[in-house]
Amino acid sequence: MKDWFLGVLVAAAASLAPATPLFITASLLIVSDFVFALWRCHKTGVVITSRKMSNIIPKLLLYNIAILLSYLVEVYVLDKSMPISKIAVGVIAMVEGKSIDESFKLLFGYSIYETMMKKVRRPQESETKP
Repeated sequence: MKDWFLGVLVAAAASLAPATPLFITASLLIVSDFVFALWRCHKTGVVITSRKMSNIIPKLLLYNIAILLSYLVEVYVLDKSMPISKIAVGVIAMVEGKSIDESFKLLFGYSIYETMMKKVRRPQESETKP
């Protein structure tokens, strides 16, 4: 029984190995958001409670389950014809990136996203054309 269970566990780990970078990326983004939120609370004097800190646990679990399910659908249902797991991680990255940017703006007074968009945007054309 023990050998059978170990074999199933190894097979499951091997089949999910290609998705490991996706799990790591999402987890690092969640932890980064958590660190920025703690820093923001410390800087602004907001009381940090264990209840607020425990919000990271369901977020880690649910995001990783969403990645797992999207990876399984991508591989076993869609036969890798559409990168659903990468799209899911992209959506998670946008949500966490925006949250990090909001904390960054409160800490330092400017938004990384808004600053980058100002640099990337085309200059406005003058209304009077020659």
